[in-house]
Amino acid sequence: MDDAAFAKLWVRDRMWHHPLSRSAISQELREKGIHQDLIASTLHVEYPAVREVELATELAEARIHRLRGLAPDTRRNRLVSFLSRRGFARGLVYQVVKSVEKESNRAED
Repeated sequence: MDDAAFAKLWVRDRMWHHPLSRSAISQELREKGIHQDLIASTLHVEYPAVREVELATELAEARIHRLRGLAPDTRRNRLVSFLSRRGFARGLVYQVVKSVEKESNRAED
């Protein structure tokens, strides 16, 4: 398998089976010896930046349902930690958590 096919499959696999941020996937591919230009082009096609926001939101929405019943601060901290461990940038994490909490609070009302 050539590097381009490998990178494409790796990105797709990560997005479906173990979602990570673009930067985390990029780091994994660099560690596997894939050239930075190929990583950038693969991510551009397979995992556009707008998809990262959608993916982080989907992960947070799924996780917040499991955290029902916890104190709001505890729930927020766990969501932030979960998304941060997946490699999402702090600013994006806080934006997504705030949005998901707001929607969750509306649904509970």
